[in-house]
Amino acid sequence: MSWALSAIAVIVPDVVQLVTISLMLLMFVSPVGYSIDMVPARIRPLLYLNPLTYLVETFRFAVLGIRTLPLWTDFVFIAACVVGATLSGTFFRRLSPMFADYE
Repeated sequence: MSWALSAIAVIVPDVVQLVTISLMLLMFVSPVGYSIDMVPARIRPLLYLNPLTYLVETFRFAVLGIRTLPLWTDFVFIAACVVGATLSGTFFRRLSPMFADYE
């Protein structure tokens, strides 16, 4: 995401403010101070849309030994990260010739 957003931010500088607000919102709703089991079942699917949930849960398992997500979610998250890095890297390389025009 950072490659794609940095390429877009060169062309559209206001993206920086949107990213800042979005990251703050994601941090507030990520399960740092509570576990996924504490969230009501109706709201839990929204929590699964937050990519920080999977990182926080992985660190919680490493530190506390408490696993609330199934093991297959780790592999899906890694695959999504690899696909996202590939796509955003390609996007960044395609836009890089235009960067000199916006300096």
